Amino acid sequence: MAESVLIFGDSGYYKTTNLGSAAEYLYERTGGRTGRYIDAGGNPKPIEPLVASGIIEAVSVLGAKFPCTMLRKLSVGFWPKPDGLKKMRDGVPLRAEDWIAPSPEVWKRVGFYLCDPMGGMADILLEDLREQGRQIGQDVVGRWTEAAADTGLPGGAETFCNNPPAHYGWVQRETAALVRQFNALPLERVVWTSHEAKGEEEDTRRAVRGPSIVGKAATDTILKHFGTVIHHEGAVSADKKSTTVLCYFNPHPDALGVIYKCKPRVPVEMKGELM
Repeated sequence: MAESVLIFGDSGYYKTTNLGSAAEYLYERTGGRTGRYIDAGGNPKPIEPLVASGIIEAVSVLGAKFPCTMLRKLSVGFWPKPDGLKKMRDGVPLRAEDWIAPSPEVWKRVGFYLCDPMGGMADILLEDLREQGRQIGQDVVGRWTEAAADTGLPGGAETFCNNPPAHYGWVQRETAALVRQFNALPLERVVWTSHEAKGEEEDTRRAVRGPSIVGKAATDTILKHFGTVIHHEGAVSADKKSTTVLCYFNPHPDALGVIYKCKPRVPVEMKGELM
């Protein structure tokens, strides 16, 4: 089972850049085993040199035709072959033979995963439910259709609607299941990113700040699925000409006293040395 790390914070505070640093570290630590990067709406630009050098293999789930199934397959170790990755970039549908199945031989070559960002996966799942008009306990809200003959635009009719509350509950549970499955892979480490959001503690309903995932209820509960949780925060200089990024591994308050939930995962005897 992999050691899991979550880095969360606002956009622009070097979360994906730190994934690149983590990849270089893990590549050396594992004796040259490559990593896999899953793009769910992050900005992969900072790690493109590592993809070009072969340290990282990258796949994007943005625009996938069946993202729910695709994310499940990725979470248990399936991965597109090089030709399959090219097909995905070219918009060509993949077939079963375009995938590499998980095996002991694969895990001798692959040492770590980078998932960027967790909330992006949740957003993709939620949008797919809306686009497909899935009924999960509740029907979609406010469905209407605009016919091509009425709009004068090319293509067929387009149907629009909104997500009902039941969709949010399903996506929260499915995202937590994906996190558990990725973290259960036989890897050195799985490193996640997420944007930050304000949520509520499950029992007290007190406001907390943590990783972004659809709906407030999951912001606090999703944290239990990770080992180390680090918060990236920007500190503007007195002259407001520069910003320093601070990385917290312990809980700390924002300006209003709402707690950012973080945690280090180290042996108890090393906690003093860490501090």
